[in-house]
Amino acid sequence: MEEAGERMKKQMKKRLLAGGVLLAVIGIAGGWLLAGNKGEANAPVYTIEDLDRRIVSGGNEFGLALFQKASQAEGKANVFLSPVSISMALAMAWNGAAEEDREAMAAALRLQGLSALEINRGNAVLQDLLEHRDQVRLSIANAVWTDKRYKLSRPFQDLVRADYQGEARTADLSSERTVKEINKWVSKHTDQAIDRILEEAPGKEALALLLNAVSFEAGWETPFKEAQTREAQFFPETGTAYPLPMMNRTGSMEFKQTDRYTALRLPYRDGDMAMRLVLPPIGQPLAGLLADLDELEKEWRLPYERAQIELTLPKFKLTFAKELKPMLAELGLAPQFQADRARFRAMLPDVQTSALSSVFHKSYLEVSEKGTKAAAVTSLLMAGSAPSSPPTPVKLDRPFLLIIEDRKTEALLFIGAIYQPEPSAS
Repeated sequence: MEEAGERMKKQMKKRLLAGGVLLAVIGIAGGWLLAGNKGEANAPVYTIEDLDRRIVSGGNEFGLALFQKASQAEGKANVFLSPVSISMALAMAWNGAAEEDREAMAAALRLQGLSALEINRGNAVLQDLLEHRDQVRLSIANAVWTDKRYKLSRPFQDLVRADYQGEARTADLSSERTVKEINKWVSKHTDQAIDRILEEAPGKEALALLLNAVSFEAGWETPFKEAQTREAQFFPETGTAYPLPMMNRTGSMEFKQTDRYTALRLPYRDGDMAMRLVLPPIGQPLAGLLADLDELEKEWRLPYERAQIELTLPKFKLTFAKELKPMLAELGLAPQFQADRARFRAMLPDVQTSALSSVFHKSYLEVSEKGTKAAAVTSLLMAGSAPSSPPTPVKLDRPFLLIIEDRKTEALLFIGAIYQPEPSAS
């Protein structure tokens, strides 16, 4: 893991020196609901009837497609992404694209046919509805840093502030002081789960930096008892089995089973947000499910049965870091990476050439008896009653799929392929 981190640092340095617009998308889903945490959320401005479902379905579709690409690239390694964070940040960047690039970019983001007003109001409504919940803390923050040599267009500034509740700052992006300020912002808006997005100054070629942070904190509706956590073997698809602390709970749960998978839905305290866990049959690779993810995900949204389940779930953590540029190019964003003209003229009107140079995603996930903790960072460089029968055992002691969803808006907050979880000490 450390070697991978150093490799990512070197790749990041190369990208930052290449020039363009650096957009960092930071998403975090954070752990258990702490004692004394607010249960009295402020009333949202909007209602669920105000939500444009096309924004949610487009973001989910795009996120699933990107997740499939990333999973193919990683093979039998962990992948963990935040579809809602990446989609919202790229939608914000879409507003800065030149007019002639917008249609193709919107199609890649699965937002084709929507006007700027519909896209931006849709994201504003989604953000408002996600942030205002009882017994769940979910916050979304946006910001744009522009290098002091350039001027961010006033309409783009106003858009970021009004529709995305974001900040617009000017700074010397070649300064180490600015690096500290940006990393401080990242740490603050991810509840210290991610302490940085930049290892060093982007360099004199950098034009601007966009940031999006999603922070999620909630506890299980029915927590696991710590006294029931015991060490057991986890069996990866490759390599040897290794010990992990396994949480155990028996009770009535939402359950779905076919010859292709076993699925569970574990709700968080608010009742709307939940974690879906999907396990292939013994001996079958997780990739078999990932290949048909777009269709299967629709199936997993349908009502579940209630069943008595004897659940075994790892207490684990993982980190993930990935350059997403190749995957995004395959999904239709290739032109936005070509610095042949001012592709983001609506954002930076005085720059002759501007393009995305990189999209970097970094994430963190932790699952414990109390709840779930997760974080994600992406940077883009632009230049019933219980049955009487015995409980059904469901042991997640081999690779599985994990999805954190909001059933109220139907937004996919996070999705992960868990191949090799690491033991969690907390």
